Amino acid sequence: AADTPTPELATGPWSVWNGSTVVPNPAVTVQCAVLSCALPSWLPLGYYYLGTGCEGFVTAAGCGGLSCTSGYSGAPSVSCGSPNGTFTLSGCSAAVSTCGTSGLNC
Repeated sequence: AADTPTPELATGPWSVWNGSTVVPNPAVTVQCAVLSCALPSWLPLGYYYLGTGCEGFVTAAGCGGLSCTSGYSGAPSVSCGSPNGTFTLSGCSAAVSTCGTSGLNC
């Protein structure tokens, strides 16, 4: 019948034809890729990079050397949402004593 998939069109490295339908290929193990990113050219307000520990494209786990600047507190961390993208920084918050100064709104 015209609607019946053929093995040539329906299979690939991730699936196999079992004679009646396409099924996952048991010989293939799918592994998730670990994303690598780089620090942004300009760090957001409140973050400081010590200059070592996160050069070029690295994984989030491999990125170190970040701290919160004076007037900010917390534990800085990075996340990578796309391959060879730019890290998103989080974790540093303005200290209550700096809220309302230098244009900061908390």
